[in-house]
Amino acid sequence: GNEAYSLCILALFVPPQATHPKPEQPLYGMITNGSSYLFVKTLGKQYGISDLFATRSQYRNNLPEVLRILKHLGRIMTES
Repeated sequence: GNEAYSLCILALFVPPQATHPKPEQPLYGMITNGSSYLFVKTLGKQYGISDLFATRSQYRNNLPEVLRILKHLGRIMTES
């Protein structure tokens, strides 16, 4: 639940120079439990968290949006 998300977000606050060779570029991350997805972007000490995307909701399947975001992140990574 929220505890796992908090731990993952906490891990993003490791000093950038210790884990990221290009600290002037943002870091992207994804947190998932297999049916829900959150996307995270950090730059320095600032961060942003996406809305929660549920892929097994009885009301709406967000899988197309999750795949679109992953495809976009893939393009960003190949351009860097």
